[in-house]
Amino acid sequence: MPVGGAERQLSILAPAQVRAGDEVHVAHVHGGEYLADIHQSGVSAHAIPSSCNHDPLIALRRARLFRRIRPDIVQTWLPQMDVFAGAAALMT
Repeated sequence: MPVGGAERQLSILAPAQVRAGDEVHVAHVHGGEYLADIHQSGVSAHAIPSSCNHDPLIALRRARLFRRIRPDIVQTWLPQMDVFAGAAALMT
């Protein structure tokens, strides 16, 4: 999770959702400055291995994760991940 506005918002909102009693999972391709905050807050973080940001296996690996955790809601904030998560959601 490189340093950026979307990542900062995630590091604020996901822990707040956990404090409100929600089960929150975050899938990430890269680590980053905010990842430690995510881990410490009780959010379940899942690393998605990839060779690069455009690796088509990201969608397949997310689909595997979705099948395992069975989320009610899938939310993305970046256009590239909209495509990968959307494809994974359709597969599951």
